[in-house]
Amino acid sequence: MCEAVQSSYERLIGLAREKGFGHIYRMWNYLGAINQDNIRGEERYRDFCSGRSQAFEAMNVGLDELPAATGIGLSSGGVAVFLIAHRHERGVNLENPCQLPAYYYPPRYGRRSPSFARATVMEGTERTVLYLSGTASIRGHESVGQTVEEQLSITIETIGSLLDVARRRFPRLEKGRFESMKLYVRHPEDAAVVREGIARAFQCLPDQSPLFIADICRAELLLEVKGVFVG
Repeated sequence: MCEAVQSSYERLIGLAREKGFGHIYRMWNYLGAINQDNIRGEERYRDFCSGRSQAFEAMNVGLDELPAATGIGLSSGGVAVFLIAHRHERGVNLENPCQLPAYYYPPRYGRRSPSFARATVMEGTERTVLYLSGTASIRGHESVGQTVEEQLSITIETIGSLLDVARRRFPRLEKGRFESMKLYVRHPEDAAVVREGIARAFQCLPDQSPLFIADICRAELLLEVKGVFVG
C-alpha cells in the first residue's frame, strides 16, 4: 500500500496547507492487519512507513517538523489517518534520551524509517500541552521485555524520561498532569495489569484513560500508551 499511502498523505498535507493550517503537530494512523505481510512478503506497517516517509519528503517536511504520531492496529481493513494542525504556531518536537529517534532506525525495520517525533509540545499563552506519541517498550531501537509486566515497566520508565526532558525545556510542565491517555493492549488478559499500572504511575482519571484491545506496530510488543500532558 506504499503508493496509496503516499498519495493520500500528500493530499492530506496539501489540504491542510490550502486551508491555512500548515503546522501539523499530531497524527494518528490506524492500519488493518498491521503486523501481517503484504503480497510481497513485507509487513504492512513497514509498507505504510515507506509511503508516509516518501510523502513527507515529497512535501518538503523536514525531520525537525515530523509530528508526534501513533501507528496502531485496526480491527477492520484499510487505513485511517487523522491529524491536528495549527494555523500560526509550529510545535516543538522532543526526542527521548533512552530511545533512538524513529526516523534514524536502521534498515532492519524496513525500507524507510518510521516518520514521527516522540512528542510535540504546543506552547500557548495560558497553557503548554505535550502530545505524547504512541510509546512502547523500546530502548534504543530494540524492543525489550518478554512479559506484559516487563514491557509495562519499561514503557512507564520511557514516558518518565521524556517528561523529564520536556519539563527542563518547558518549566510550565513542572506542575503538569496527563489530561488524557489511551492504552492499547494486544491481549485481553493483559488489560487489568496495564490499566492498574498506568493509573498508579500517572494518576490519570479512569474515564480519561480508556483501554483498547489492538495490535501494536511491532508484533512482539504487548502494549502502547499515548497521552496529552498539560501544564
